[in-house]
Amino acid sequence: MRFKSLIAISVLGVGMLGCMEEELIVDENPTQVSSVEFASNSVAFSSIEKLAMIRVRLDKKSNQKGTVDIRLGGDAQHNQDYILNQIVSNGIFTLDIDDGDEYAEFMIIRLESKSTNTLGIEFWLENPSNGFVLGESTSTFVILPDLDSANSTAVVNFTDSYVVLSEGIGASTTINIPICGTVTQSDIIRISVQHPTGIEYDKNYQSVPAVVLNEIALEVLPGATSLSFQLEPVNDNRILGSYELAFTLVGSTQISIGSNSSLQIRIEEDDDLEVSVNSIAELRNRFDQSSGDFWLGEDYYIEGVITSSTNVLHNRVAYIQDGTAGIALMFSSANKLAYGTRVRLNLKDGSGQVINDQKAITGINDLSGVIMDEYVQVSAETISIEQLHTGAFEGKKVRIDGISFPEANNLATFLGSKRFSDTSGRSALLTTYEGAEFAEYQLPDCKVSVVGIVGDWGRLQPQVFSTDIIR
Repeated sequence: MRFKSLIAISVLGVGMLGCMEEELIVDENPTQVSSVEFASNSVAFSSIEKLAMIRVRLDKKSNQKGTVDIRLGGDAQHNQDYILNQIVSNGIFTLDIDDGDEYAEFMIIRLESKSTNTLGIEFWLENPSNGFVLGESTSTFVILPDLDSANSTAVVNFTDSYVVLSEGIGASTTINIPICGTVTQSDIIRISVQHPTGIEYDKNYQSVPAVVLNEIALEVLPGATSLSFQLEPVNDNRILGSYELAFTLVGSTQISIGSNSSLQIRIEEDDDLEVSVNSIAELRNRFDQSSGDFWLGEDYYIEGVITSSTNVLHNRVAYIQDGTAGIALMFSSANKLAYGTRVRLNLKDGSGQVINDQKAITGINDLSGVIMDEYVQVSAETISIEQLHTGAFEGKKVRIDGISFPEANNLATFLGSKRFSDTSGRSALLTTYEGAEFAEYQLPDCKVSVVGIVGDWGRLQPQVFSTDIIR
């Protein structure tokens, strides 16, 4: 049941006749309007099929009950050539829509007709109730072929029209495709597969047999009574949102495609959990509230962007930054998180320690987290060498302009800790570890701007040479 919350607002107006008070009623929960339309513009019975489901879909999930009228037409006669699982009056029936529905369906049941011709039924959507409007596809045509033609032809249909799965271990399902009629020769049934932009086979979902060139090929042997394939959503630890896959049966020379030739499979996102997320500034404050090392014995979530690449102490180290601060992370095994990844991490069972004169969380077991975005650029905050030495920017990505390297001589490389200075003579150290891709590059012998993380011992650690060393 839906309840309206009404707010009365008094408006004072001043006119030639004096003051007038007016009350406006504002509905805080306006009714959502959903459009209704046929899922398909045409449906064809095979020569041996007896029933079919016709789907009316909504563009968004309904938040109320409603109805839509459907008018019948065509040369096929109701109660003579076919019947419906609805009450028809004067060539019209009313289809109910329930609160929370994404679609509504009705059934056509074919009768043993005296007609020897192919017949057709046309349906039109009319008169949607309040809260619903007609979409673009307001009519559909159903073909009823001659019952006496090719009765021995085999026909395939999907058992279902719509299936909902969730990501996670054990979420695979078997899609059954029954065969009506007799298969006398070996054949191949192909299933076309379509997925939304950004969704990829193998990365986001898998099947047996595999999808090759956007198709699944199923071998049909003589005497077969059904086909099937398996579908499994990949537990990807990425917040991509729910999405739908479309499967369509493609005909062959021997086997016909029935009226239920399309299947939509909705994959529900399971990674977007409602959890309490702490800012990195709050995490850093834990160090100030503790007399020494501390342990995070319960779930403790942070979200941020990985700002480090390979120029770190070892391969278990990464740096993360949100809108409040940055901090060093040390995982229990090799870091799997790429530079520029926005991620939610659970630091449970990690410890707060000071490592190389910087605050760090060590022993992190959540190696992959939940990926929220990729290729995110974090803007570096421009500071001076004097500000670098204050410690206020520890763990953050910063930029220092107008510096030079006294050791630059066309031979010296970045590897190790190299001193740099500004025009006033103030200096600091830039550290490059062996794992950095630019470790053997020569130091520039001119003034440059340098971008990097304020890392070990408060030294600047560039990460990507092409963007962090600016001539």
